[in-house]
Amino acid sequence: MAGPRAAAARRLGLGRALLGRAASASASASASAAGARVVSPVTGRAMVQPQPRTGGLALGEGFDFPFRREFALQERVLSAAEVIELLGGLVGEARRQKIEAAVKMRSFATVPVVEGLYDRGNVSAVARTTEALGFGAVHSVLDPNQKGFRNSNRTAAGAGKWLHIQEWRSTAECLRAARSAGYRVLTTHLSEAAVPIEEVDWTRKSVLVLGNELEGVSAEALELADENVFIPMQGMVQSFNVSVAAALCLWEAKKQWARSGLEGGGLTPEESEVLTAVFMLRHLGSRGPGFLEELVARA
Repeated sequence: MAGPRAAAARRLGLGRALLGRAASASASASASAAGARVVSPVTGRAMVQPQPRTGGLALGEGFDFPFRREFALQERVLSAAEVIELLGGLVGEARRQKIEAAVKMRSFATVPVVEGLYDRGNVSAVARTTEALGFGAVHSVLDPNQKGFRNSNRTAAGAGKWLHIQEWRSTAECLRAARSAGYRVLTTHLSEAAVPIEEVDWTRKSVLVLGNELEGVSAEALELADENVFIPMQGMVQSFNVSVAAALCLWEAKKQWARSGLEGGGLTPEESEVLTAVFMLRHLGSRGPGFLEELVARA
C-alpha cells in the first residue's frame, strides 16, 4: 500500500487510536478548557465556548452564512477541505452521510430572533424546531434586567450543537445588523396592518422576531419592523405559546421554500464544504480541536 491510500490508512488508524484514548484524556481536556466555560443559552448547561478563529471551529458572527472560511489552529490555518480530509477517520460513514444530508438542506435565509424570553424551555423549543426544519441559526436578544431563566424540563434535544447561536445586547443592535445584511424584519404582532403568515413571502431573506412570554414584541422591535405577521386562529384563545408560534411560522417558511424549488437552502459549494467541516468538528465535541491539532502534527 503506497501513496494516497497509505496516507488515508494512517489517518484512519490514528483516528481510531485518538478515539480509543479520548475517554482517559477527557478529565485533563476538561481542566484545560475550564477557563472558557460558559452557560449555553439553549440548554442551560456548562459548555466549552471556543473563541473566534481558535479551536478550529471557524466561528463567525452576524447574519447570512455565519462561519469563516478558514480554521485557525495554534500554528496553522486550514481550509475546510483539509479539515474534512483529516477528520475522515474519526467520523463514521453513517454520521458522515447524515451530516451531508443536513448540510444540503441547511438555510440561513430565515432566522428566528427571540427577544427577552425568560423561560429556558421556550428558548430550547425554538432552537429545536429551527434545527429540525433545516434552518441554521437562532439569535437571542438578552434582557439586561433579567437575572436568570425560569427552570423548565424541556430541552433542545442537542439542537444547539448544530446551530449558530448568537446573543445581542439590544434589539436595535440585532435588527440593524440584520437589515445591513439584507434581511427584512418581521415581528409576530397583531396590528391592523398585520399580514397572515401564509401571505408572507418567506422565500425572501427574513428575520422573525418573537417577543417574550409576558409582553410580546418590544416597542423597539415594532419600530424597526418592515412588516407585522400573525397566525390566524379560530378559537376563544387568541394567542399561542411563543415556541408554538415559532414552529408554525418556520413550517410555513419551509413549505414555501419547497414549493419554490429552492428548498436546498441556497448555500454555495464553498459554504457547504465549510459547514460540513464545522459539523464534523462539532460531532467530535470538545475533543475535536485537540484531535485536529494532533492529526496536523503527525501529517
